[in-house]
Amino acid sequence: MLFSDSRCPTLKTITKFILIVVFGFFYTSLSAQKLLESRQSSPYTYIFKISDDEAKQIYSKRNVAIETDYFHTLIDSFATGDSYDKKLDPGHYLKAYTDKDIQKTEIATVQNLEVFLLNNYHDLVIQLYDLDGNLISDADVNVKNISLPYNDEIQAYSLRKSNKRGLLQVTHLGKTSFYYLDRDYNNSAFRRNSRKVLYGIPLKYVWTPIEFVAKLPVDGVLSIAEGWSRGTIRRTENFFVRTYHQVACLFDDYHCYPSRGKNYQGYLVFNKPKYKPGDTVKFKSFLVNKRGKPLDTPVSILLSGNNKNIQLTTLTPYDKGGYEYQFFLHDSLELKLDTQYTIRLKDKKDRTVISRSFRYEDYELAKNQLHIRLPKKNQYKDKPFEVYIKATDENELSLQDARVQILMRLIKSTAYFKDNLFIPDTLGYIEKKLEPSSETKIEISDSLFPPANLQYALDVKLLTSDNELILNSENVTYYYLDESLEAELESDSIHITFKKNGLSTNRETQVFGQDNFGNETLVFEGETPIKLKLNPFYSFYILKSGDEELKYSIWDKPSLLQVSGNRTADSIKIEVNNPRNLYFNYNTYLKNRQLSTGYSDNLQVSEPLHSLENYQISIQYIWGGRVKTGNISVPIKDKALTIEVDQPDLVYPGQNSTIELTVTDYEGNPVEGVDITAYSLTKKFGYHPPQLPYLGKRRKDRNIINTFNINDSKLNQVHNRQLDFEYWNKKAGLDSIEYYKFLYPKNDIYQTSFYPKDSITQFAPFIFSDGKPVPIHVVYVDNKPVYFSWSTNERPYSFNVRPGYHQVELRTRNNTFTVNNVYFPENQKLIFSLDESIAIADVDQKKAKNKLSKHEQRFLFRYIFPYRNTFHNKFAFIQYGDNTQLLSKNTGYRHTSLAGPVSGNVTFRMHGSLKNVFVHEPYFEYDFQNGMMKMRTYDKSRFPTRLYNRYGYNRHHSLYDLVLTPEKINDLYQRSIITIRTTEDYFQNPRNSPPGFGRLVLEIESEEDSDEALLNIFVFKQDDPNFVRVYPGNTRLLHQLDRGDYKLIFFYLDKKYHIVDNVLIDVNGFNYLRVHKPDVLNKDAFSETLDDIIQDIVSSGKSDEKSRTTGLEQINTTLQNYFNPEGTFRVDGTVQDDTGLPLPGVNVIIKGTSRGAQTDFDGNYSIFIHEGEELVFSYIGFDSQEIIPKGNRVDVQLEPGGALDEVVVTAYSHSRRNSTQAVTSADLDQALAGKVGGIEIRPGAATDIRIRGMNSLSGDSQPLYVINGMIYTGDFIKINADQITSIRILQGLEATNLYGEKGANGVVIIELNDEGLLSTLGLEDKGADFDDTFYGSALSGSSLRQNFSDDAFWQPTLKTDQNGKVSFDVTFPDDITNWETFYLAMNGKKQSGQTNKSIKSYKPLMAQLAVPRFLIAKDTAYALGKSLNYTTSEQEATITYEVNDTVQFSKTERFENAIIDTLMITAKDSVSVKYVLEKPDGYFDGELREIPVYPQGLYQTEGQFYVLEDNKKTDLSFHPDYGTASLYARADVLDVLDEEMDHVIGYRYLCNEQVASKLKMLLMQKKLAAYKEVPFKNERRIKKHISLLLKNQKHSGLWGWWKNSEESYWISLQVLEALAWAQEDGYTVKLNPTKTTQEMIWQLENTSSFNEIYRILRALKRLDVVVDYPYYIEKLEEKEEIEFNDRLMLTELQQVHGMDYQLDSILKNRRTTLFGNVYFSDDKNISNILNNNIQSTLIAYKILKADTLDHTAELSKMRNYFFERRQPGNWRNTFESAQIVEAILDDFIQEGAKSADPKLIIEGDIAEVVDTFPFEFSVAPNQNISVTRSGDFPIYFTSHQSYWESEPQKRAGDFEINTQFKNGNKLKGGEEATLLVKVNIKKDADYVLINVPIPGGCSYASTQSKNRFESHRENFKNEATIFCDRLPVGEHEFEVKLVPRYSGNYTLNPAKIELMYFPTFNANNVIKSVSIE
Repeated sequence: MLFSDSRCPTLKTITKFILIVVFGFFYTSLSAQKLLESRQSSPYTYIFKISDDEAKQIYSKRNVAIETDYFHTLIDSFATGDSYDKKLDPGHYLKAYTDKDIQKTEIATVQNLEVFLLNNYHDLVIQLYDLDGNLISDADVNVKNISLPYNDEIQAYSLRKSNKRGLLQVTHLGKTSFYYLDRDYNNSAFRRNSRKVLYGIPLKYVWTPIEFVAKLPVDGVLSIAEGWSRGTIRRTENFFVRTYHQVACLFDDYHCYPSRGKNYQGYLVFNKPKYKPGDTVKFKSFLVNKRGKPLDTPVSILLSGNNKNIQLTTLTPYDKGGYEYQFFLHDSLELKLDTQYTIRLKDKKDRTVISRSFRYEDYELAKNQLHIRLPKKNQYKDKPFEVYIKATDENELSLQDARVQILMRLIKSTAYFKDNLFIPDTLGYIEKKLEPSSETKIEISDSLFPPANLQYALDVKLLTSDNELILNSENVTYYYLDESLEAELESDSIHITFKKNGLSTNRETQVFGQDNFGNETLVFEGETPIKLKLNPFYSFYILKSGDEELKYSIWDKPSLLQVSGNRTADSIKIEVNNPRNLYFNYNTYLKNRQLSTGYSDNLQVSEPLHSLENYQISIQYIWGGRVKTGNISVPIKDKALTIEVDQPDLVYPGQNSTIELTVTDYEGNPVEGVDITAYSLTKKFGYHPPQLPYLGKRRKDRNIINTFNINDSKLNQVHNRQLDFEYWNKKAGLDSIEYYKFLYPKNDIYQTSFYPKDSITQFAPFIFSDGKPVPIHVVYVDNKPVYFSWSTNERPYSFNVRPGYHQVELRTRNNTFTVNNVYFPENQKLIFSLDESIAIADVDQKKAKNKLSKHEQRFLFRYIFPYRNTFHNKFAFIQYGDNTQLLSKNTGYRHTSLAGPVSGNVTFRMHGSLKNVFVHEPYFEYDFQNGMMKMRTYDKSRFPTRLYNRYGYNRHHSLYDLVLTPEKINDLYQRSIITIRTTEDYFQNPRNSPPGFGRLVLEIESEEDSDEALLNIFVFKQDDPNFVRVYPGNTRLLHQLDRGDYKLIFFYLDKKYHIVDNVLIDVNGFNYLRVHKPDVLNKDAFSETLDDIIQDIVSSGKSDEKSRTTGLEQINTTLQNYFNPEGTFRVDGTVQDDTGLPLPGVNVIIKGTSRGAQTDFDGNYSIFIHEGEELVFSYIGFDSQEIIPKGNRVDVQLEPGGALDEVVVTAYSHSRRNSTQAVTSADLDQALAGKVGGIEIRPGAATDIRIRGMNSLSGDSQPLYVINGMIYTGDFIKINADQITSIRILQGLEATNLYGEKGANGVVIIELNDEGLLSTLGLEDKGADFDDTFYGSALSGSSLRQNFSDDAFWQPTLKTDQNGKVSFDVTFPDDITNWETFYLAMNGKKQSGQTNKSIKSYKPLMAQLAVPRFLIAKDTAYALGKSLNYTTSEQEATITYEVNDTVQFSKTERFENAIIDTLMITAKDSVSVKYVLEKPDGYFDGELREIPVYPQGLYQTEGQFYVLEDNKKTDLSFHPDYGTASLYARADVLDVLDEEMDHVIGYRYLCNEQVASKLKMLLMQKKLAAYKEVPFKNERRIKKHISLLLKNQKHSGLWGWWKNSEESYWISLQVLEALAWAQEDGYTVKLNPTKTTQEMIWQLENTSSFNEIYRILRALKRLDVVVDYPYYIEKLEEKEEIEFNDRLMLTELQQVHGMDYQLDSILKNRRTTLFGNVYFSDDKNISNILNNNIQSTLIAYKILKADTLDHTAELSKMRNYFFERRQPGNWRNTFESAQIVEAILDDFIQEGAKSADPKLIIEGDIAEVVDTFPFEFSVAPNQNISVTRSGDFPIYFTSHQSYWESEPQKRAGDFEINTQFKNGNKLKGGEEATLLVKVNIKKDADYVLINVPIPGGCSYASTQSKNRFESHRENFKNEATIFCDRLPVGEHEFEVKLVPRYSGNYTLNPAKIELMYFPTFNANNVIKSVSIE
């Protein structure tokens, strides 16, 4: 139907509208609605049709403006709130209805087309489609009356270089649609051209400063308005700041910032990424400056890491730009293992030019790979599941000795098909030896799985004969029953199936297509399976079959459309890979010049191109109903170097080869003089080379002209505006609706009343202005206030009033309304409303201001009730007269709790605990705590004076509100208890299930249909009378349940319950239970009692452990009283073994029943039995006993008995062998050329296949190949093209998101048929890939291999000749491995390039050794010899095994795959192992391996530790047999304090705490300088720090961490102390303390934090502010629990303010260190910046120092403790440093006395006076010396000798240490074992070293540390060394994770713990034996 130009509605339409309105009015009049039942919206929603011109007016503006005269043509109506499903004709419509006082209108256009914008950044391009997805070419399209012509070439309407925005008008088939077209930039032709002129050379040098000056005033005004600098103002500010610091830096290094060398580019590379102790680090760097010129100046080499900086050398370039160096990792470097170290090259200005890191680690590289192939991811009932597994080494050679262990591990269950079900965590276990020459097929039977749908993990552990371990996992979904619709995209089709347990079945199905606008079209109806042509116009396909429905999204699936490009010096190739056959628009450009444009489903460009500008292609297409855009740039990298490498693909170990490199530029010309680094290392590192920078010019892409979007915010969105009541009243008869009478009372007062449930007389007044609510701030009744809007407590909007006539006064923001003689009917609630804009005869209206007048304030403020909300979850309320107000729910600000109005006698109540009666006193704040009421003066200035919506005035107060009463509060309280019981885990039940426990999953049948709330679930154990748990009612997963029989009680509202008995729980899995709720629930005395107990527990509010335990005991007692058929008396006892040790987990069963119990960890049990019943005691490994109890106690001793058999589950394997015909590379070239887009095939000597557009600077442009889901590293060309079923190309983010860095050069995903899969991946053979030539040369390369290395060659100084060539010779190491080769090229002409290749190294027939990394003397180990045959035929060889040149055996064998020999080794001083195979024709191969042997025992340290505190001489003596004695002395005196001051002052960062600490240190340094009588040079810094602190003060008067951080009281205290100290020293400090004082006093009243109150009181004292200090200190002392640190703070405050204090509670927490120094700490070992041992000791130090008693000796030991904690380096942070120095400095520089620095006087065979500490020296054991201290400070002195002890005894003292394996000392090969290290510390220790030897035959499983005190760990091959900065008193446990590898009997040497700096403090355990099976 066409639109008419006339706005006049038809007669038919008018008649329809009149009928609707009249009928609606008649209906609503008859209903006589009451206000509370009245609807609050129009009865109907109306649909109006508007003309094109009206729609045009709406759409032509950004903001919607819908006038009322648009509602002229009524089309239809429907009940408001219903959905409208009728189909409208194309056109423009308004949907309108009213909601309260709001008119809601929605504009909708029903159109016959869809509009898509195709953004190519250049033109305005619009494509139109009809609703079937067909292109429209005959529409009229214009923007702002400019017509867009249709372009046949691109099948779209376009306007070149458009900058248009505004109304977009589309007319098709006589129907017009409107849209608002928006643009992203205002980029007109004039702007574009003017920019080119103004910013082009040379005009930009004139225009830029003019523009800057012109913008200054504009940006200045904006900066002032916004409060922060912007634009040119910001740039000017930054310029002057930078300039100031640069100039100031010349005079003060404070202003200097470390600079980095940003002027150089290049690379730094190591010969390998990791180094072992004793390795040589080799590195090379090539550097150029910004202009590309090589660096030709010396650089310094710095090694840094682990807080070390070691200057290695100064290096001059071997040639311009090239630097090469190597150094030996000697012990003298003192490097730490398992640490990252960095090499830095620094220029003469000490700037880092380049840096790179390596790892220092005693590493062990893994060589094997595990491949898992799952043909399917889903498994179904009655069908086995196939898993294919293959194991290879790094050369892709099949492992001949591999086996797997497969664990089926439950992940989650999703559906259950039995009422009661157990699903074990371990669903199955399979062990299988892998086939040596094929994939191994393993079938997983569905019989392993219960009747449930679940997901499980296939955890596969690969083990070889030497137990090298690799783990991998795949997830599988198992369906016991599954019926589902499925859809899948296949190329350009969608395939739809209905599957039942994985099998496709026929099913009638409808398929709908849904576009992006929600339009649905039926596209198919018929039986599945269905295959449909994919329509990209649809966003979704909706599939419907019976009750099944699937909404399958298209838009989020990959479109697979990919663009690739490749350029050479003279050509360009572009190809679009488009497997879904999508049509797309494209444009190609050369910079800004358009080359081509079009619309197609394919594109291939191959043409000459002679230009250096960027070639670009822009593509737009429709996918999933949305426009997709791709913009690809293909630059020419004219400075890129190409490196061609001529190297062998395959070598045998020890082979000599020549590698030749050819370097060419982008045009293919050879490049002379290129510096090349060539290096190779084993693939086992998983190494990635550095990426060389591209130094060529990066050319600009085309200019963006504009991008566009359609602003559709007007469409299908509701637009609100204030209701025009008169208009809509006429349209919809609103005045017949009671609610609208209430909203629009006109010139009268609207009144209505009703009888509330509580029968209380009450009222609620309302004021409106044209229907809009006007906030009422004060309500008076008879001149007495009854309501304040500013009250913060939650309250209903309804007010008590006596029946009869009263005056009501209402105060709004701008008016006061007085309503006289309002009649309030008894027992009813009156609601009345009036309109403020209409004068009413009975209402006196007076104008008022929005601020309360002085009179109002004086009158109203007396009724305000300030209080502290300290009630938490408890219900607290006040009563006064007939009024009740709830206090505990607060909606106000944190610091403001106001109730009211209140006057006269007030009763405060808190539910179940507290009641106070008092007379309200104005201007006091009330605090109700601990049964007491406290009152504090309240500042009137904090009361509100202005009337506005500050506290969130509710726009529509509820009409249903009723006044609050104590009974209603009790109802609220009861409902809160119900919420707690149903949702909160009050009893803190376990939240996880460790091994050995079970989980219970509950499903309550028809739960969603039940209206009875489940409050709690009680769980009781039938055989354990002490077990009880209470869960909230919403719990459906119960954790940590023992095996046994349980009773569950489901407890509902109204004290009803039902019981589920005999719930059997199994462990290590999920127990599922479907609970059937009975129709009738129980209610009896039991449930009454139980409910009372729970109610009391929850309502008490106590959640501590004692309260929970007591509650559970009450519940359990109740159960035993009501549900105990199990016995009449209780029997207790203990079960022990024959040695008297308790036995945990013994089953105690009543014979003939299922009732029983288990013993706990201490062997105790408890059970209820009947008289004469017999108890059976049984335990695995012990004989059972049967006893009839004669009393209430039976103790039992069990005797050892028989053992259990072991059961192993295995599967079977099946290998497939197929022969395939070979295919040449030419065959594949030809086959792929027409098959696959996006692949470029470069024929030549070695065919090179690349993904176009993926050229890599690295030179490694080969893509990643993935065949049937497995990564393929073989030769792509050798794939038989006929066996390829599909190829897909991934590029860019899609590739890297799926495959990480491996996919950086693109991914080729190939699907092969079964025959191709087996042949290509080597699944049918051993993986060897060699020809006859290599076989012959390998046979001639007989050798005994012993030259093993992780890197093959290192050539850092190669240079190309005039032909661009360079070559070098290499002899490959003897390793069997895959050598990755890397080549990096750069020169001084901005050219660079790189590439990498690989070389496989192995022999067709070889012998390999697998031996332990080390042994301990007397160990017996079983190494492995492997004879491996990778030929296709059986071989005969003589195999010989020798140890230390002694033949152990020699034998002749014939073998097809492998022979694995077990080789026994007995460790002596040294071990060399030789394993050789030799053929009859003379060929031999073998390996010679040396095994390091360590002695049994450990290094012991003997010595003495002395604290030299007096001047007595101490004679030293040494053991003559223990070797050299080491002596170490340390002293901490004034120089140390001065050094610490320098450290803090020089600290780089400037947060407020650090600035304050610096200021304190400067002031103390000044004092120290005066004491030393030396000049002080930092006056300027003091003033600067004062200025900075004052500048950083916040508006509140406090300070935060940084200027803009939140306030912090401890930082504020630190700042105030520093400023006050500076002021006392005579410095000017312009600090106004008023704001600070006010804020602190306010916080003092509102915080409960002990720490905050302490610091505020200290700060107020520092500011000399008068407050009631004793009151606040006494308040702190009233706290129930005072932590030790809090007690210290409290005592200090009491002492400072002259109050009584006690030292007992402090002195009982006195502790001593190993050195005898004193500190203070409790047992909690809390450690944070404000609460730690040092902070506690500092407060104690100040208390003892100020105490009246003499604590001199104690204070000295406390000072020594501070110095002890400083070693090594500095104290932990600037705050701590400042606090310590501040506390102790005066003790060293007391007036009138100067302390003498300590000296160590050495006499005897060595004579020396030492005054510099720390000091270390060594002496021979026969030298006699003595030491004496002089000076006033102690010296810590130790002497020790180290020696080897082969049979050490256990040592313990202040330390104890023990090691043991978690599961005993018999280890199983290949299974991870944990070595536990248990340490007992009896005194706090700092800088602790723990040596943990490991047994030979083991490797590390993990090197990660877990103990929180562990700061570093070094993993040597024979021991782990653990470093701890601190170990507090107590027991600590460390773990060392190991994998036992080699069978044998091994020595576990003793573990040792010692202090790093004083090793005489030590302990060790004894030698132990470990076996590996």
